[in-house]
Amino acid sequence: MITNTPLSPTSRGAKRKRNGSSLVEPKPGIISQANDLELPSSIQQELDNLPDFPHRPLPAQRAFSPPQRAVTQPRSFKNQHHLALTEILHRSLREADFKRADRAFTLLLRLEHRGDTLDIRKDDNWRIAIEILLHREDGQQGAYAEGTGGPGKLAGGPDRSHRPFSRRAFADSKEFYQRLVLQYPYQRAHPKAISALTFYPAFFTLWIYQIQSQYHTARSDSTDMDMEHLSSPVSPRSRSPLSEDTKALESGGRDPCGRAIKDADEVRNRLADVLLMPPYDNDAQLLDLHAMVCTWIADLREEHISDESAIADLRAQASLSRARASQSRSKSNDGIK
Repeated sequence: MITNTPLSPTSRGAKRKRNGSSLVEPKPGIISQANDLELPSSIQQELDNLPDFPHRPLPAQRAFSPPQRAVTQPRSFKNQHHLALTEILHRSLREADFKRADRAFTLLLRLEHRGDTLDIRKDDNWRIAIEILLHREDGQQGAYAEGTGGPGKLAGGPDRSHRPFSRRAFADSKEFYQRLVLQYPYQRAHPKAISALTFYPAFFTLWIYQIQSQYHTARSDSTDMDMEHLSSPVSPRSRSPLSEDTKALESGGRDPCGRAIKDADEVRNRLADVLLMPPYDNDAQLLDLHAMVCTWIADLREEHISDESAIADLRAQASLSRARASQSRSKSNDGIK
């Protein structure tokens, strides 16, 4: 008679060994030792909070609960002062009150915020400084009033959209750009940082705009004076006075075109000196500016001086700079890909 008697663990193991199985029952002592191990409190707490661990169903969708915000500490006096000055600065710029914006920005530069002074390179602060330097002599609050023909017209005055800046404002801005270039040179270790590679294109663009605006203003003033002289021959004292830019151009010569050529040649020579140094020699923006300045001088020379050899040389330099700029852009695009 056969009875169903349970097999002992040893008999099971022996039977499996006889059948050639590789499975071996673990020893009871190992299980008891594993149960006696103590897990860290953080892990044990997470395990206790999990339902039916480790064989649990997928968690149901939970309702969105916004993250709990930390309790904000009361702002210090310095933080409040910094926020107030920043608000005054941007409101003054919006209202074109550049004198008040100049005072607010000066205080921000001297104020320590979170243990450090204002970084002129962050948040386009250097652009704000240039804008203030160029316009702080324009007049009192509300010079660019709304409803007077757009932002390019002064309230009750002529159109200033293409008028040059004053000589003092341009000189201050030029000196500020030169200080930025010396203080923040290009560093190969930080190629994406704001440095002289950022300041040079903006500086030369402003310089070119100033020369071109002076040239067009001087030509317009001279044309108006000629028309006024032909229409009503009156004494010279009763004529409209020359603008500051016209006097500046005519001080170096009666022809505004000759003065513009002289100033543009100065810009071209300065650009050529910068393009001799790496990494500026491969900068596409500076190369494009050099090509445009050479083309501009060539056009002015065709109008003023009939020097075919100099004009041909300028146009050759412009073509070479455009080719180098195109090559530089193709290399940068290949590097991105």
